[in-house]
Amino acid sequence: MKEVILFLLKDSQKLILPNFIMRKAFKKIIHKILSNNSKYYLRNYYRDKSFTMYYNIASLCKLFDINKEKVETKTTIFLNKNINFGSNQHQIKKKLGSPNCYMRRSVNSLDFKILYYRTYLGGHKIKQEVHLYENILYYFNYIFSYLNSSDKEILKKLLCKKYLHEDCKIMDKVIIDKYGNSLFVTDNVDFTINYLTGDKSIQKEFVALKTIDKINRQKLTEHNQKELLNKL
Repeated sequence: MKEVILFLLKDSQKLILPNFIMRKAFKKIIHKILSNNSKYYLRNYYRDKSFTMYYNIASLCKLFDINKEKVETKTTIFLNKNINFGSNQHQIKKKLGSPNCYMRRSVNSLDFKILYYRTYLGGHKIKQEVHLYENILYYFNYIFSYLNSSDKEILKKLLCKKYLHEDCKIMDKVIIDKYGNSLFVTDNVDFTINYLTGDKSIQKEFVALKTIDKINRQKLTEHNQKELLNKL
């Protein structure tokens, strides 16, 4: 792709463009090629990362079972003043705009979708995932990939100040609001602030799906072993 673009740019110097419209059209073609190429690699990056983290229902269920001290907050946890947990994709895109890309998968005919955004927050370049189940917002996060130790400490203190109004060891806690919505921080490869719905019905559906998924995987394993046994 890069070779094609370089050829076009180099060859464009030999072209005799009769007017401004032709030059403008040529620039649009180059921009389209670059834009599509960028989105292609962005989709690949997110696909690889998300499939590792959210490959099966068991991984999603772990979000609801974080082994940390639970503390209450009087501050409501939400994505945006106009976007609460339970909002649909149309409402989210209306406030956040169209995502850079998205992923979609079906589990037992139920729809899961992740909207991916790249933006700036407080001067930091971040990635954001917005997760929907049956077109309902149930989980989102802010992913900081380029923080130093000082930046991380500032974020931790800000979170403690906003939700607990005191200094705290935020890494050891799950903060829960009056609706059961929760917030917790992880710092593995990236420093990530996670926000999760308190909707118990969604949690129960995920647990049920986990059981069904486990049964289906067992059946698939048995089928594969039987095929190997018959053909080897």
